Amino acid sequence: MSDPPKLPERNLHILEAGQQAPHDRPKERTFATIGSEIKCDKDIFDSYSYDGWKDIHHDLLIVCAAVEYADRRWARSAYHWSRSISVTIPVLELATWLDAHVQQNLRDTLRHLTGDEWQFTFIQNGSGGTDKPRQRPLFPQQDKKFAIAYSEGLDSLCISGLYNENDEAVCVRVAKHKQRRRKDERPFDRLPFDVIVKQNAEYSVRSRGFKFASITAIAANLAKVSRIVVPESGQGALGPVLLPLRNIYPDYRNHPTFFRRMERFIQVLLGAEITFEQPRLWHTKGQTVAAFLAKSGTKQEQVFDTCPKSEFADHLQREIGMRLNEGEATQEAINNGMDAALENGIGEFRTRTHEACLEARSSGEMRKDQFDRFVEGSNKALQGIDRVRIMEALKQGNKSAFKHDLKKKEGLDEGPKL
Repeated sequence: MSDPPKLPERNLHILEAGQQAPHDRPKERTFATIGSEIKCDKDIFDSYSYDGWKDIHHDLLIVCAAVEYADRRWARSAYHWSRSISVTIPVLELATWLDAHVQQNLRDTLRHLTGDEWQFTFIQNGSGGTDKPRQRPLFPQQDKKFAIAYSEGLDSLCISGLYNENDEAVCVRVAKHKQRRRKDERPFDRLPFDVIVKQNAEYSVRSRGFKFASITAIAANLAKVSRIVVPESGQGALGPVLLPLRNIYPDYRNHPTFFRRMERFIQVLLGAEITFEQPRLWHTKGQTVAAFLAKSGTKQEQVFDTCPKSEFADHLQREIGMRLNEGEATQEAINNGMDAALENGIGEFRTRTHEACLEARSSGEMRKDQFDRFVEGSNKALQGIDRVRIMEALKQGNKSAFKHDLKKKEGLDEGPKL
């Protein structure tokens, strides 16, 4: 009797709600359970309960969750980006998912997006389909023309404002952070599932693009619209592919070639001709913001106060504002504010690393001599930061200023020795 074939190194099996992983499970296989690692919010799922909802829509959401779990579960090698991942998923419409065209387009879309090799095994979901009637229309007495996925970002705000003047869009909120219920909540205001990975080893999570595009496609399908507007300017859509980082697979999450693959996948899966449009593809973010401000009459401060900012941007806004209020000339306030914001950022980093070391010292994970050497070495490293080069890069908006430094193989400071 021949030995059973060896499982792929990264093998994920999705269990239905209430199922238990077998005690004699192979060590190569990871299990995630719907309702546990994949938490589905019943209230949010019910908010999708409109005329036209089908089991295939439910299946697609579970596939998105499974792909996200697998993408986050296994870290990429420092020397080789691509991974081989096998996923087993219970679905309601098994015959559709077993179709060769559906599987081929699913693999092709994810391979292009993530740079990984994906294999899928679909099995029958034993829970059965939903028996809830879905008769209510999605937008009664409203004529929707397109769907748009929006986050808390600047492009989302501006492009939504440019193309959704008369509330013609089906808005799908896809913010990265966990979303709370809002008083004025509308359909598709929150994502219907949350993926919990206890051993979260990978943070690139390119699969987010697949999740956001799929959920927006479901919303468009239910609303009976065939157009999806992508709220991304040319820099965010084309830049990560034209100028990828060293040893990093190009980021196709907002690139036209990814959306062409999503269109083919959605067509064979849902039987719907849906197109992803990128009306600001040949415009910079600055041009998009300027067009929105010119069209809407919105004040510049309102735009930037509405969108979340990095800690550095918060420091910068506060420092410049303080100096302008004190009467400094505009350019002088900007220069001095940038200097102060940079020092604040470095200081916060120093404080956080020292606090982490203090915790390690208190718990016994770090000896006193190790702690002392780390503090001394990290202080020297932070003092050696080339602040002049950083300021020049910030003022010029030069994202490639340190591109050659990333390629250095000699003369590198390995940091404080422990």
